[in-house]
Amino acid sequence: MALSQSSGEMTCDSRVCAAMAQTDGRAAVAAVLRIMQRLQDETGLFNEKVDGYVRTFVVRKIVFAMVVEGPWEMDWGKVLRPEFQSMCCDENQYLQEFDATWTAGEISSFVFGRDDWPMLVSVFACLWHDAFDKKKKAAREQIISDIVVGNFGRKARLMRASSGHAWCPALIAKRSLAD
Repeated sequence: MALSQSSGEMTCDSRVCAAMAQTDGRAAVAAVLRIMQRLQDETGLFNEKVDGYVRTFVVRKIVFAMVVEGPWEMDWGKVLRPEFQSMCCDENQYLQEFDATWTAGEISSFVFGRDDWPMLVSVFACLWHDAFDKKKKAAREQIISDIVVGNFGRKARLMRASSGHAWCPALIAKRSLAD
């Protein structure tokens, strides 16, 4: 088992500690993926077929924390999209839109204009996919028209005045479309 509990304290075995102590991010991610596989094999936790999203969600959290605040150094310019996909949950396959030869750094630069935010690409796509859904083209055009003529801003001010707080733009849009 990767983790054990003795005398009330959670401790890790040498493989887990070694993975967390890595400074080479790619080697560390590979170690984390091996640990996740071992947890699946030994306990049934994080079964890739059943809990695939949860598994990659946990991996993304570990990678994100260890790259941003921990000892891992990641050269995103060397991590190709297929390898990168193993590090982050992308349930709706947004990253598939990028060619397999693109690096995580290139994908991040394309989306954000900076190469060090690739872990946020699928998060961003997930949060904004409804706003850009092709099926909602007519609604999007109506919202854009409302913004241009000032109706959206008026609706936002009225909603804020009636509730005492600012509203999420998506909710303002829904209310605008319903009126």
